[in-house]
Amino acid sequence: MKQILLLGGVAALLVIALLMGLVLWAYLGSVRQRRGLYAKIKPVIADLEKGRVVPTEQLEQLAADAETRNLLRRELQRIGRSELFPQRYGSLAAMAESDLVVWLLHPNELAAKPDQIEVAKVIERQEGTPSKTDVFFVFRFRTLPPHWHAKDGWMAGVAGPYVEGEDDDRLERIVFSRFEAFDKRTPEEHLVEIEKLVSRK
Repeated sequence: MKQILLLGGVAALLVIALLMGLVLWAYLGSVRQRRGLYAKIKPVIADLEKGRVVPTEQLEQLAADAETRNLLRRELQRIGRSELFPQRYGSLAAMAESDLVVWLLHPNELAAKPDQIEVAKVIERQEGTPSKTDVFFVFRFRTLPPHWHAKDGWMAGVAGPYVEGEDDDRLERIVFSRFEAFDKRTPEEHLVEIEKLVSRK
């Protein structure tokens, strides 16, 4: 009996250690990802903080890349140079794309930037008093070989809600994918299923 209890205790400790290891691995992955993203825009922000002129082409390149787009926008806001952000990348759809791409890049998720991503459906909801329009974006995305998800074709992802004219960083939003085949459901169904899943977490 004592031996059984001892083995059970050891097994429980191993499970706890494994779970703690997974949590730590996920956390370190997030830290590495944030540092990697910031390293891409740090030279530009550092130059601006020193009063130097940054070529428009350099800002355009960083804003065009969904991986660095939102971080660039936030950092320009932080240093009081929001006017330098290329306006054609300031739409809600562009922000949503950037949020989803950064989420997909996490080591626990796709661990890569999708080779193709596009807005499949824009879903608007009237919420609150006074009423405001919450905007959700349902995307479809895919990777190409040799990525392991290439065989799955187009998959669905969701980002939202976004509200035109509001500070989006203060909003609680869903940025998520179940890596489910896009054609398996309608865009509206993908949004509802992801909302259900996230609400249970």
